[in-house]
Amino acid sequence: MLKKLLFFIVLLLGTTDSYSQIVNRTWLDGLRNATVAIGKIVEKEEIQDSINVKRRFFKVLGTGILVRLTDSTINRPFLITARHLIIDPKTNTYPNSIQVRFSWFEDKNLEENIGITIKLKIDNIPNFLVHPDNDVDLVIIPLDVSQEEAGRSTVAPLSINNFESPDGFYEGRSLFVLGFPGQVPAEFSTKTILRTGSIAWVSPIAPDSNYILIDCNIFPGNSGGPVFTVPTGIDRSGSFNVGGEFKFIGIVSSIFKQPFETLIEEDPLIITDKGKILNIYAISSMALCKVEPAVKVKELLDEVVKIYHTNKSK
Repeated sequence: MLKKLLFFIVLLLGTTDSYSQIVNRTWLDGLRNATVAIGKIVEKEEIQDSINVKRRFFKVLGTGILVRLTDSTINRPFLITARHLIIDPKTNTYPNSIQVRFSWFEDKNLEENIGITIKLKIDNIPNFLVHPDNDVDLVIIPLDVSQEEAGRSTVAPLSINNFESPDGFYEGRSLFVLGFPGQVPAEFSTKTILRTGSIAWVSPIAPDSNYILIDCNIFPGNSGGPVFTVPTGIDRSGSFNVGGEFKFIGIVSSIFKQPFETLIEEDPLIITDKGKILNIYAISSMALCKVEPAVKVKELLDEVVKIYHTNKSK
């Protein structure tokens, strides 16, 4: 449960009603500004000119999206991401804090800007809220950020008006994903990377309320990142649609992997019998990804609003 005082913290980051109120260079910048990198500080010692030098840099672990609560009177940004980035699914433990780096610091490398620290515990009480359904891989975190740390006075989080409608959940729908895939060179990790794809599968029962599968070549590090539908393309009836708005359809949860037989012994899965190698397998992404739908994000936002008003009335 979120601590009572959590909802009364003073946030110096304001919010705006539309992406257009932030100065953008392209149509994508507003969406990028709402997308953040989630990571940790890594320290490494190196010898430079016979002197030990300690370097500190931001290591990307995943992605998150800034959102506005469904109650417009609560004018502050929150962070939505995948629960497994915050809570270890094997041990059910979580760190004291995480680092968050905003997209508008793209001109600074990962040493120049190591992000800001977001506490996950206040007086040993969780400073976040997980979705009430344990099968849903979502968590929400309030941002206690000063204007100096943020580097600007306003941000443009997603609002419910940017969420995809139930009619937008159909197979073949074009989409794109923003995130920070792991193992890319550091110079490409200073701002979000865009990948494109399509909806590969929706549930035959309430497709907008159950997770969807997307066909998109994404990797670890994209977890927690936003997925948006493309307004131009084939509509659900098979006609070609032109124009419209980009809509938020969900949060990247996990990718699917499979082994395949190979002769390359880089990180292989080796099958043996009495010491004799039978087959060598490598693990590869299937380019299929599980996405938590926007309606589950809205449920989590509504849960925070409910707790806020309950605590406020006490």
